[in-house]
Amino acid sequence: MKNRWKTISIISWIVLAIVLALGIFFMVSEKRENATLKAEVEKYKSIALVDGDGQEDAAQSDSDKKDGSAKDSKDDSTSGKDAKNNGANNNGGNGQNAVPGQNVVYVEKEVPKYIYVATEPDKSDKPEPAPVEPSTDDDTPAPETDDSNAGNLAFAEGVTYQMCNADFWKAKLENPDAVLKTPEEIAEFNKTIVATEGTNMYDLNSIAETFNGNSLKESLANETIPSDDIYVNEQLIKDAEKTAYFDAIKANILNAQTTENDTVKYALVSRRADMKSWPTSDYIGYGPRDTDEELTLFSMNINSPFVVKLITGDGKFAWGYSNVCTGWISTDNLAFCKDNDEWNDAWNMTDDNFLVVTMDRLTLEPSYLTPETSALKLMIGTKLKMVPEDLVPERIGERNRINNYVVYVPTRDENGNYVKSMALISQNKDMGVHVGYVPLTTGNLLELAFNCLGDRYGWGGMLESMDCSQYTRTIYSCCGMELPRNTNWQTYTPSNNYKFEADEALDDQKKETLNGLLPGALLKFSGHIVFYVGEDNGEYYAISAVGSYVNPSDLSGKSIQSIALTPLSVRRGQYYGYSTWLTNMTDFIAPWNF
Repeated sequence: MKNRWKTISIISWIVLAIVLALGIFFMVSEKRENATLKAEVEKYKSIALVDGDGQEDAAQSDSDKKDGSAKDSKDDSTSGKDAKNNGANNNGGNGQNAVPGQNVVYVEKEVPKYIYVATEPDKSDKPEPAPVEPSTDDDTPAPETDDSNAGNLAFAEGVTYQMCNADFWKAKLENPDAVLKTPEEIAEFNKTIVATEGTNMYDLNSIAETFNGNSLKESLANETIPSDDIYVNEQLIKDAEKTAYFDAIKANILNAQTTENDTVKYALVSRRADMKSWPTSDYIGYGPRDTDEELTLFSMNINSPFVVKLITGDGKFAWGYSNVCTGWISTDNLAFCKDNDEWNDAWNMTDDNFLVVTMDRLTLEPSYLTPETSALKLMIGTKLKMVPEDLVPERIGERNRINNYVVYVPTRDENGNYVKSMALISQNKDMGVHVGYVPLTTGNLLELAFNCLGDRYGWGGMLESMDCSQYTRTIYSCCGMELPRNTNWQTYTPSNNYKFEADEALDDQKKETLNGLLPGALLKFSGHIVFYVGEDNGEYYAISAVGSYVNPSDLSGKSIQSIALTPLSVRRGQYYGYSTWLTNMTDFIAPWNF
């Protein structure tokens, strides 16, 4: 018995010794950790890591650059003005060319209690203000957050799984199916907006058929080249090498076969086509890893009309007009019509015998027998005429038309001429296509907007995607309403719009205005435009194609590069004092309110 108690006593002393040793170890570790943290704070007192999307500011995330490019091309009847020379390059300003995410701006500043490293660095060097938490209404119950089906989805701060669905916002409306404008009223709107100063839109059928081709090519070849160093397919070229690069492009323009009395050509886009400010297929960036192809102005869907005035000497690029922009398109993506009548018959929808693609993208079925339309991608907003019943064949390729729509698709023959091909669109795509234009209702606008949620952001529409202003105009185009190309021009939409200063003192007034607006209104601040979806628990929300923003809670920059749902309490970059999107909003546009 004594031996047993002696053994227990020894074990107890051993356990006690172990406990004391562990306590001492953790005390020492904590002191070391505190010392390390203190050193890190001192180290970061002179370094500001913030967002660097290559836009106007840290969280400006979209098409301000493109607004500059497209606007210059419109104002000069050419395309190619450099939109980024007035600001920092894509890698964070101050002349740095580091890989995105690695550049830093050295400024004297106080750091927050905790150190938050931004996903992407900012371009500004203004001192950082104290963080301001977004206001909340304590009397309003929190929304239900049953995210059982969310998996590993991520959301912006203040956004729940349920909010990421059009039905959530439609349920808040008294009558989401009320028609805002009839087709006849929309047609009248389209005539008015083309004639409205500042929208920079074209009536393609009013463009003169003859022009001086010699003068045009001289004008296009004399466009100003980018003043910054550029990266061509990730290779830096500057000074004389850059001049030589653009001289070769200019020579290709000047080698175009022209006269003093040329005639326009009428073409249709046969494959999704990027319109550029210079005729080149190279990837041009302002950094070695620039996520934006800087020459891209706009992207055009299949069956979009294009008026051609000039073709380069090598025959690879055509310069001309879409209804919202001018620029260069690869001739491989164009089908040339024999005359204006054939051209208009393909794209000018005069009745409801056509389909509108309403899902983000739709892929035609593959086929060995019809390679011209096999696996062809149709993006949201694409409009294709249906084949009249008496002209529908029994089979298209190897397939019968049962349970399929039959549509005309523009394709090319071996000489690039327009071929009126037929293709099948499966009936199971009913949720992704609409016969005729989608009725202009608030509910339908919300459905269209959320059909693209999570898709990637793409500068000017590159990578078969959309930037902020192309996203907003595409939503409305599904309803037959045409809006201008970029953010600045969209503010000239001839409707009952509201204008504000970018001032926090006006936030309450802006909220009151939002309370009187239906979802579908467009909200714009410098360089970005969003689609308003509604209010929930005192917070206002919008969906947009966004490059980046700053989190409201910790002021950390977020590179998004997607179509995302966000509260208007997300913030801009350091240059703007981390002010909220709401504070920066200057234009509230209700296109249907005209």
